[in-house]
Amino acid sequence: PPPPLFFFKPKTPYDISLGLVGSEMCIRDSQEIAKSIAGGEADRSLLLAGMALTVVGMGFKVGAFPFHSWLPDAYEAAPSVATGFMSVTVKSAAIAVLLRFLLLAAEPAGEAGTASVTEILSSVLSLLAIATMLFGNLVALMQNSVKRMLAYSAIGHTGYLLVGIVAALGPGPGSELAPNAVIFYLLPYTLMSIAVFTLLGYMGRDGEDRERFEDYRGLSTSHPLLAVCLLIILVSFAGIPPTAGFWAKLYIFRAAIAGGHNWLAITGILASIVSLYFYLRLVVNIYMRPAEEGLDADPDSNLASGLVISAPSDQEQIYTRASGIPVPKGTLLSHRTAGGGGYGDPKSREPELVLDDVLDEFISIDDAREIYGVVIDPKTMEINPEETTNNRKPV
Repeated sequence: PPPPLFFFKPKTPYDISLGLVGSEMCIRDSQEIAKSIAGGEADRSLLLAGMALTVVGMGFKVGAFPFHSWLPDAYEAAPSVATGFMSVTVKSAAIAVLLRFLLLAAEPAGEAGTASVTEILSSVLSLLAIATMLFGNLVALMQNSVKRMLAYSAIGHTGYLLVGIVAALGPGPGSELAPNAVIFYLLPYTLMSIAVFTLLGYMGRDGEDRERFEDYRGLSTSHPLLAVCLLIILVSFAGIPPTAGFWAKLYIFRAAIAGGHNWLAITGILASIVSLYFYLRLVVNIYMRPAEEGLDADPDSNLASGLVISAPSDQEQIYTRASGIPVPKGTLLSHRTAGGGGYGDPKSREPELVLDDVLDEFISIDDAREIYGVVIDPKTMEINPEETTNNRKPV
């Protein structure tokens, strides 16, 4: 009697696909499945169904079009550090598994007039690669959120990797170059993804990520080293020489051309040209746009949120001494403005709030006396009401 379709209890789509592929042999070992397929022992319909389910399941994992819908929302909602981990581990592992599985399950050429399962899958993956590259890069053009832009660009990078997988399945010298090209592509992509999301998380404010492109204006002035790091990462993502991203794409496209998939390589090159716009858009905001008024361009300084426009003062260097950031004329430090003045005459500020600033070492005792008219005893660290000239001096 014929063996049962499933020799084990399927729990996931991957179990179903593996059961369909290996049902003729009642085995789960991938090497044995590969030998049976190469020997022509596998049932063609079950093999095709199992391979199709595998491609669909892995397509969700890597975020290939049209299985990508979860990716942008997940990138945007998750903290940057978690997003970086997810973008690296999930995609890299899924691409490696998909490549290995398809190479093991590759079927020899079919009879005349009959396409093999591998040829059918190669055609399907080619269409997925083109759609994924074009969709990811074109939709990324329209994003105003940096994390959503990176999410859609990640979809585009999935398309480049699928080009390498298609080349690995085909005949000719491209099949020998493609597996190494795919693995090489994953290395710089992994490092760049970890780096960019680590930097985004570091530059967040009050636990929130900088979402908009405009939030990075003036970063080259406030944090030149971080700006340079972001520049290198974005240029590498775009594939501009001599970065690692350029060489990774070059090896992928070279393998595709060697395997006769010229149109895949051309589509990938055009998609890479499109990606220059949204990557360099962030670079332009970092280097060529001044910081927005009231924007905290320094992620290390919580004091920047205390800058308010006020009456001219001769003590603007208080903030410079506290944070190391020069303050232009006509600004005044007001660390706690709520209910404490700070807008107008500095001597109208609550003395208790001035004392709090001294205790927190935001200002010195001399600054409290000269600017706010609040005299504080350095021994007891209490306000001296008799000598205080503040308009709200305590009774």
